[in-house]
Amino acid sequence: MQRQRAAGAVDLDRCAQRNTLERSLDEAMGKVNKLRHVVALTSQITVTYVKPVPLHKPLWVESREVRVKGRRHVNMAEILDQKGEVLAHSRGVFIAIDPQRMFSKQHTRKLAEPTEN
Repeated sequence: MQRQRAAGAVDLDRCAQRNTLERSLDEAMGKVNKLRHVVALTSQITVTYVKPVPLHKPLWVESREVRVKGRRHVNMAEILDQKGEVLAHSRGVFIAIDPQRMFSKQHTRKLAEPTEN
Protein backbone atom coordinates (compact mmCIF):
# COMPACT_ATOMS: atom_id res chain seq x y z
CA MET A 1 0.00 0.00 0.00
CA GLN A 2 1.46 3.33 -1.04
CA ARG A 3 1.15 6.32 1.28
CA GLN A 4 -0.55 9.43 0.01
CA ARG A 5 1.04 12.76 0.78
CA ALA A 6 -0.35 16.25 0.77
CA ALA A 7 1.27 18.71 -1.61
CA GLY A 8 4.46 20.05 -0.03
CA ALA A 9 4.52 17.42 2.72
CA VAL A 10 7.87 16.20 4.03
CA ASP A 11 8.82 12.56 3.48
CA LEU A 12 9.51 11.53 7.08
CA ASP A 13 11.22 8.34 5.93
CA ARG A 14 14.08 10.57 4.76
CA CYS A 15 14.33 12.69 7.90
CA ALA A 16 16.22 12.05 11.11
CA GLN A 17 14.19 11.13 14.20
CA ARG A 18 13.70 13.77 16.87
CA ASN A 19 15.10 11.72 19.75
CA THR A 20 18.36 11.20 17.83
CA LEU A 21 18.64 14.92 17.14
CA GLU A 22 17.83 15.86 20.73
CA ARG A 23 20.44 13.43 22.01
CA SER A 24 23.04 14.90 19.62
CA LEU A 25 22.27 18.46 20.72
CA ASP A 26 22.37 17.51 24.42
CA GLU A 27 25.67 15.70 23.88
CA ALA A 28 27.16 18.70 22.05
CA MET A 29 26.12 21.10 24.81
CA GLY A 30 27.54 18.71 27.40
CA LYS A 31 30.91 18.80 25.62
CA VAL A 32 31.10 22.54 26.33
CA ASN A 33 30.99 21.73 30.06
CA LYS A 34 33.63 19.04 29.63
CA LEU A 35 35.96 21.48 27.83
CA ARG A 36 35.55 23.81 30.82
CA HIS A 37 36.32 20.88 33.19
CA VAL A 38 32.82 21.09 34.66
CA VAL A 39 30.79 18.02 35.58
CA ALA A 40 27.15 19.02 35.14
CA LEU A 41 23.80 17.29 34.78
CA THR A 42 21.17 18.34 32.25
CA SER A 43 18.37 20.15 34.04
CA GLN A 44 16.40 21.41 31.06
CA ILE A 45 16.66 21.32 27.27
CA THR A 46 14.53 22.98 24.63
CA VAL A 47 14.84 22.20 20.93
CA THR A 48 13.49 24.20 18.02
CA TYR A 49 13.24 22.46 14.66
CA VAL A 50 13.70 24.96 11.84
CA LYS A 51 13.79 22.60 8.85
CA PRO A 52 13.59 18.83 8.34
CA VAL A 53 16.97 17.19 9.02
CA PRO A 54 17.83 14.85 6.14
CA LEU A 55 19.26 11.36 6.56
CA HIS A 56 22.47 10.26 4.83
CA LYS A 57 23.71 13.84 4.41
CA PRO A 58 26.69 15.43 6.13
CA LEU A 59 25.67 17.53 9.14
CA TRP A 60 27.59 19.76 11.51
CA VAL A 61 26.80 20.31 15.19
CA GLU A 62 28.14 23.39 16.95
CA SER A 63 27.76 24.33 20.61
CA ARG A 64 28.87 27.12 22.89
CA GLU A 65 28.44 28.55 26.35
CA VAL A 66 25.81 31.27 26.75
CA ARG A 67 26.32 32.17 30.41
CA VAL A 68 27.29 30.84 33.82
CA LYS A 69 25.78 31.92 37.12
CA GLY A 70 26.98 29.93 40.10
CA ARG A 71 26.38 26.23 39.43
CA ARG A 72 23.94 26.99 36.61
CA HIS A 73 25.44 26.72 33.11
CA VAL A 74 23.40 27.72 30.05
CA ASN A 75 24.65 26.37 26.71
CA MET A 76 23.31 26.33 23.16
CA ALA A 77 23.82 24.10 20.12
CA GLU A 78 22.86 24.04 16.45
CA ILE A 79 22.63 21.39 13.76
CA LEU A 80 23.68 22.76 10.38
CA ASP A 81 23.62 21.35 6.86
CA GLN A 82 26.45 21.49 4.29
CA LYS A 83 25.46 25.04 3.32
CA GLY A 84 25.66 26.21 6.93
CA GLU A 85 21.90 26.60 7.26
CA VAL A 86 20.52 25.96 10.74
CA LEU A 87 18.19 22.95 10.75
CA ALA A 88 17.62 22.79 14.52
CA HIS A 89 18.86 24.67 17.56
CA SER A 90 18.70 24.08 21.29
CA ARG A 91 19.29 25.71 24.62
CA GLY A 92 20.15 23.72 27.71
CA VAL A 93 20.49 24.40 31.40
CA PHE A 94 23.08 22.31 33.24
CA ILE A 95 23.69 22.16 36.99
CA ALA A 96 27.32 21.66 38.03
CA ILE A 97 27.94 18.95 40.61
CA ASP A 98 30.85 17.75 42.71
CA PRO A 99 31.10 14.09 41.64
CA GLN A 100 33.30 13.11 44.59
CA ARG A 101 30.75 14.45 47.03
CA MET A 102 27.72 13.14 45.14
CA PHE A 103 29.05 9.64 44.58
CA SER A 104 31.20 9.09 47.65
CA LYS A 105 30.38 6.02 49.74
CA GLN A 106 29.87 8.10 52.88
CA HIS A 107 27.39 10.43 51.15
CA THR A 108 25.40 7.60 49.53
CA ARG A 109 25.30 5.78 52.88
CA LYS A 110 23.77 8.87 54.52
CA LEU A 111 21.13 9.01 51.82
CA ALA A 112 20.20 5.35 52.41
CA GLU A 113 19.86 5.69 56.18
CA PRO A 114 16.30 6.24 57.48
CA THR A 115 15.63 9.61 59.06
CA GLU A 116 14.48 9.89 62.64
CA ASN A 117 11.18 11.64 63.38
